[in-house]
Amino acid sequence: AEVLVFGEPTTGAQNDIEQATRIARLMVTQFGMSDAIGLIQIGQIEPEFGAPKEHSEATAQAVDAEIRVLLERARGRATQILTDRRGVLDALAATLIEKETLTSDEVLTLCGPRPLS
Repeated sequence: AEVLVFGEPTTGAQNDIEQATRIARLMVTQFGMSDAIGLIQIGQIEPEFGAPKEHSEATAQAVDAEIRVLLERARGRATQILTDRRGVLDALAATLIEKETLTSDEVLTLCGPRPLS
């Protein structure tokens, strides 16, 4: 949203990026949700100091690449949703500036029904 509205990112999204990366890593290494990696559970990509590696450097690079693909795909989808619903984004921002906090009912009223995807 920051890039869409202001043209550049800020540090405000740091925790969102951290959480998205954590979830994408789990999807790839633990849940078998990657066509590129497949249905294999991979141990710690960054093992504890002194612990033996459970996989090759090539596997670690493939995991990193697949995480990047998932995150880029998610960013593209989020950007498209925010672009398509820019009026809602602006209304939410204006209301938050005015009121500082919103209830879930107020957010739902501003956003309207969830679009079918």
